[in-house]
Formats: sequence, C-alpha cells, structure tokens
Amino acid sequence: MTRTFLLSSLLALLALNACRHTGAPEESGELAPLVLSKSKKIVEQDGRKFRDLNGNGQLDLYEDAGQAVDERVEDLLSQMTLEEKAGLMFIEGAPVSEDGRPEGRVGLKGPAVRLPTVVENMEKLKLKNFNIWEIPGNPEVMARWYNEVQ
Repeated sequence: MTRTFLLSSLLALLALNACRHTGAPEESGELAPLVLSKSKKIVEQDGRKFRDLNGNGQLDLYEDAGQAVDERVEDLLSQMTLEEKAGLMFIEGAPVSEDGRPEGRVGLKGPAVRLPTVVENMEKLKLKNFNIWEIPGNPEVMARWYNEVQ
C-alpha cells in the first residue's frame, strides 16, 4: 500500500512538473474588460491595470500575471497564514438557504440544518472548498448566494 502510494505520488509530481510553466507570460497591457468590470478593486502600475486580490491597495507579486509562476506562488504562500493553507486542504458541505444569503438558514432541512454556514466555515476555519447542499429550486437564489460568497 505504502509503496503504491509513493509511486503514484511520484508519478503525479513528475507529470505536474512536466506541465509547469516557469517563464513570464507575454504582457498584454490590459486586463479583459469583463475582468475589470467584475473586480472589486483595481491597481494601476506603469499604465497597466491589475486586480487587487487582497485589497491592500498595492500590486503584490502574485497579482502580476507578467511575473514568473514560481515567483508568484512563492509570494502568495509567504503571505498566507498556516490556517489559510490548511483551509485549502479540506472540503466541507455548505447549505444554501432560501433567502440566498451566505450566512442565512431560512428553509434549511435535513442534515443541512446542522452544518455551519459557508460564512462561518470561511471566517472561522479558513475553508475555501465546498460541496453545495440543499440547493433551492429557484436558480436566482443560488446565483445570489454564489455571487455573495465570492
């Protein structure tokens, strides 16, 4: 079992390593209009616009698509807490209430009633990956919930 696991892990790492890109992508100068219109905060530097993903008002290395991937990953990891890193390794169930609020509990039934809301999981446990439970029949409610979670 252990030997099979180690061999599988080694093969997966080799495959991922073969696929990685270490060079900087070509500079396009501008983000696509859709990206800009959907981004909460934008940072400008040297006439180029970037999404300010952490909202600190400055361009961090990991936010600059013109930088090498390895450098961007290292920068992002250096800014993350241990709790944030651990939160990326777990998947939890998340109920969607009938009011479409990420912290809501309206209309939840069954096992979803006992689950913490997505907001509780994100704030307290730093989780970022969820299986959606109890999806309301109205797609607008699901869209509202999903957009607010983002």
